[in-house]
Amino acid sequence: MYTQLNWGFWCAVKVQATAIFGSRPEAVPESSGKFSPTYIEDVAPRLSHSSDTSPIEIRGITKKQFQTYLLLITGLPYNNDYLPLLVDYLTPEKHTQDLFLRYLDIATVAPRLGMAKLEEWAMNALHIVFTESANSFRRVPYDWKYGILLQLRGLTRETNLDLPVQAFIQYLIHKIVHDIRHNQGASGCSSKIADLIEIYQGFKKLDDDALLGCVFLNILSLGHRSQVWSDLTRDDKAILYAAQAQLTNLPQEFAPGSLAWVTKPDPVAQQLCDACQLRLSGVWDKIFRECNEGLGSNIPLKDVLFLAEMPEYRWALWSEMSQVAPTVCTLSPLVPPSSPATSSTSRPITCPIRSLLNDVDQYIQDVYEQAASRYRAIAREF
Repeated sequence: MYTQLNWGFWCAVKVQATAIFGSRPEAVPESSGKFSPTYIEDVAPRLSHSSDTSPIEIRGITKKQFQTYLLLITGLPYNNDYLPLLVDYLTPEKHTQDLFLRYLDIATVAPRLGMAKLEEWAMNALHIVFTESANSFRRVPYDWKYGILLQLRGLTRETNLDLPVQAFIQYLIHKIVHDIRHNQGASGCSSKIADLIEIYQGFKKLDDDALLGCVFLNILSLGHRSQVWSDLTRDDKAILYAAQAQLTNLPQEFAPGSLAWVTKPDPVAQQLCDACQLRLSGVWDKIFRECNEGLGSNIPLKDVLFLAEMPEYRWALWSEMSQVAPTVCTLSPLVPPSSPATSSTSRPITCPIRSLLNDVDQYIQDVYEQAASRYRAIAREF
């Protein structure tokens, strides 16, 4: 996987070369170990000697990724693709899978070409896409390949997008499984099954227990009659059968108290006004009541299904609180609608719910990490 640069390319863009490649900083950042950036000082001396038969290769960048990057660098206002790339991340109604992938491409290419500021811009765009709107989060299609999810996870690990991206991938996994559960035998279901199995096999090989635990519980929740189980290897099926027998009454199987959070939200940690806190109590009960009352069952897969549904509970909480907070929040009247503080978004000021979602995300990651631990323990028996 690489992009080739030759003399023809250099002649076309030499005026803008420093816009495409960053200059080597005085203090070069410590290498992440994944790649070493290519700066303008590295490329310029070599381009005059390059040709179609002797190109310069920049590894780790595909042709499509580089084309997206060039669109951002060299685009013009009348280009139909340019302006949407610049501003559509600010409008949730315009969030699409294609737009998201463009920001992902830029965030992947920019640091490799020494463009730290462009990387920062693209990561900020991704952050807004993932954290500003529950509706755009839900509207994104679910036909994501494992390779793209792996790229996204690697890019955002140990950043401020770590938890939101894990939540996004878990939501995609849940929705794929939901579609399979309700549409087995329908046209198009076989491709979803293949995607799910690829994701499962991929995460088994990674040190990413929160994602492995999620896909493991979701596949387990489908039961032995599902086509997904049938398409797995003999060892995988043996693990699932053993897990089906062992993973009942999960409040006892998992660490003591690790599922107690579904009972009610922590009123101190959420930093909400009294009105939003009261509303949260009602919303929380509506979303988590069945899970809270049903956990602890000895019926095979009943508790597993509750935990497999966690990404849906998380999205519902985000959506419900986003919808109701402006109507009840005691902070809303403090800033008039015409205030500069809100004119850019035309939304009232409300209690922030990001802290609430981060707490829920952390709880869910812990649950799925425990599930992954149980998976690995069972797998060692085979």
